[in-house]
Amino acid sequence: MMMKTQVLLLLLLGLCAAAHAGCNKRLLRGTALDGRWIGQPRASSVGACQAKCTAHPRCLFFAYFSRWKACQLLTNPSYGSYAYGGVTSGYSLKGCQPKPPGKDECKKLAVDTMFHRTSNVGRINNVASAEDCQKKCTAEPRCGFFQYLTSKWTTDFRKNLCALMSGLPSEKKAYGKGIVVSGYSLNQCPKN
Repeated sequence: MMMKTQVLLLLLLGLCAAAHAGCNKRLLRGTALDGRWIGQPRASSVGACQAKCTAHPRCLFFAYFSRWKACQLLTNPSYGSYAYGGVTSGYSLKGCQPKPPGKDECKKLAVDTMFHRTSNVGRINNVASAEDCQKKCTAEPRCGFFQYLTSKWTTDFRKNLCALMSGLPSEKKAYGKGIVVSGYSLNQCPKN
């Protein structure tokens, strides 16, 4: 028992240091991190609980109890941790927020790359090119980036579709050849 407590304490100390050092996406299954309780909203999943923690201004980490769909939002991680079946703990993703594009990146079109969505601002059908899609994104004040599905897209109703997205993409993924083009609103470009 003493060894298990020491291992959990070392794990907690390492994770606390990581939580304050930026982005920590690691989830701890079967371990409840214990801290000062600041809220307990209901959540349908671990991901939903993590999103609630990230959105809360004081939440540093969370414990999600799947049996009750209870999401404990926590701060002050100095209280420890304990083994508990059916719980998954993790950290706020505030430190994982995407960075704005640099001067060179913001004007370039990312061919064969799909930017991960945040939330849709709108969709425009029958757009002639990725350049035209970028112009439409730049003209829409809420648009931060876009995805353009070319005429090679697999389903007819989505061909030449310009999807406008808010904010900045959280990740970028390679996609098939000539099927998708992504890019930023020119309003995201540094001014100098």
